[in-house]
Amino acid sequence: RIRDGFRDNKAVSDSQTIENQIKYANDNLQIIKRQALIGDLYKTDKLVIEK
Repeated sequence: RIRDGFRDNKAVSDSQTIENQIKYANDNLQIIKRQALIGDLYKTDKLVIEK
């Protein structure tokens, strides 16, 4: 998905569009960081097959 996004937008030269894409990417990065943090806070025990 990320590679596809880069391929789709590699020819973009409009500075406003680039700024919008960077803002969108930073917003998504913050969401992913929050999700990872929440996942670390509420870890579950490993299943028997994972041990």
